[in-house]
Amino acid sequence: VAAAAEIGARNILFTSRVKDQGFNTKRYGECCDMAAPHGIRVVCEFLPIFPLNTLAMAAQIVADAARPNGGVLIDNLHFSRSGATFEQLSGLDRSLFPYIQIADAPAAVPTTFEALLDDAVNGRLCPGEGGLPIAEMCAAIPDVPISFEVRSKALREGFSDDAERARHLLKFCLSLA
Repeated sequence: VAAAAEIGARNILFTSRVKDQGFNTKRYGECCDMAAPHGIRVVCEFLPIFPLNTLAMAAQIVADAARPNGGVLIDNLHFSRSGATFEQLSGLDRSLFPYIQIADAPAAVPTTFEALLDDAVNGRLCPGEGGLPIAEMCAAIPDVPISFEVRSKALREGFSDDAERARHLLKFCLSLA
C-alpha cells in the first residue's frame, strides 16, 4: 500500500490462495482499511487457478467487507475461464468496477489446472488476436479505464526489446478505442 501511495496508484489488487472465504473477507477489509487513507481503491480479483475463483465469490467478499473503497476487478480472461456470464455481471452494481483488464486468448477454455496457469501466464494474445468477447466486455462495463494485461511467451520471444514489444501491443490496444 505504501509503495502504491508513493507512485500515486489509484487501485491495488487483492486475491487469495486461501480457501476460507471468511478469512479472505477479513483480510480484504484490512487491505481496504490500509489503503483508504491514501485514496486507494482495493479491487478483488478472481482467478480460476485460485480458491477465490468466481465472480460471485469476489462480489460477496466486497459486499461482506462493506468498505467504501472496495471493488471487483474483471479480467476478461479470468472471467471467461471461470465460467462467468454476462447475465451474472448484469446483476451487479456498475460502481463495483473502477476499471477492467483486457487481453485476448483462444476461445476454448483449458481443462486442467496446468493449462489454465499457462494460459494466464504465457498464453495471452493481443486484443483482437483471439476469441474472447472483448467488445461485449467493454459494452457490459462501459466508460471505465481499461488496463491491458498481455503476459505472453510469444510476445516475450518475438520482441526481446521491451519498448518494441510495447509499441506492438499499443497498436492492438488503440484499435479498441
